[in-house]
Amino acid sequence: MAAGPPRTGPVRRPLPHVPRASTCPARPRTVVAAVAELQRARAEAAQETQKVQLARTKAGLKELREEMGRLRTVYEADTRNFESVVEEIQGVARWVATVKEERARRRRRASYLDTESTLSGLSTADSRDSSCASSPTSASAAATTMLHGTA
Repeated sequence: MAAGPPRTGPVRRPLPHVPRASTCPARPRTVVAAVAELQRARAEAAQETQKVQLARTKAGLKELREEMGRLRTVYEADTRNFESVVEEIQGVARWVATVKEERARRRRRASYLDTESTLSGLSTADSRDSSCASSPTSASAAATTMLHGTA
């Protein structure tokens, strides 16, 4: 070895090793462990989400069943009310039909009395009994009536 000039001054020592700052507080030892931990955390979060959704769904179905029960009760009451109203309307319609029929019967009785003035066709009565002028058929009909005694 070659000896160099003698050193004069303080002796330099190397700097101590400074560890790098970690970016994540709990640093996994391996990448596989980190992936497994991430999957486990995701599965737990998914299970929690599913539990919350299941509870909401059950509560919603329970509320829906209760609402359906209330609606069924209201529907049945409305149906009974509707049926009673229909029966009342039918009763009124029958009464109106009866009244109309009775009035028509009275009109027929009043207008179709057995009088010569209400019968259709030529009058067979003599002109003194009839409001129309004497006609040859009425005179012959009157003669026939007198002979046979029938009208």
